[in-house]
Amino acid sequence: MSNTIQAPRLLRIGEVCLALGMSRSSIYREIYAGRLNAIQVGERSLRVSTEEIERFISTRPIKETA
Repeated sequence: MSNTIQAPRLLRIGEVCLALGMSRSSIYREIYAGRLNAIQVGERSLRVSTEEIERFISTRPIKETA
């Protein structure tokens, strides 16, 4: 039995942009509006966990196409 702790994968904002297909400014807008949770690392850096990205995607409305 292993007692290792599995740390969540934290993505940089640029990686979050690629994962969600959104612009950098849109990602920051979602973070500051409280719709996407980010973790501050250091004085000026933010990271978003892969679990948070999955949660964010699952809460977005599905847009139907015509």
